[in-house]
Amino acid sequence: MIRDHDGRFVARVDVLLPGLRIVVEVDGAVKYARFDGRNALMRVKRREDALRALGYRVVRLTWSDLRRPERVLAALDLGIRTSA
Repeated sequence: MIRDHDGRFVARVDVLLPGLRIVVEVDGAVKYARFDGRNALMRVKRREDALRALGYRVVRLTWSDLRRPERVLAALDLGIRTSA
């Protein structure tokens, strides 16, 4: 759970790498496919803007990305390389 400088709740995230100030979010299309998909997209955008304003980098992955470690490492951009 991430809070702002005043202790107010900002977001609950999928994965937090606190020392690196990286938030990892794993997405599926379900929340955007519902009748309120546009509103869901705007909520996600505002939430990410709030996280970035607090100094976090937000990395978005899909469930299929999790089966490919090289994609995860590339998205995190930590300078770690895997053998292909």
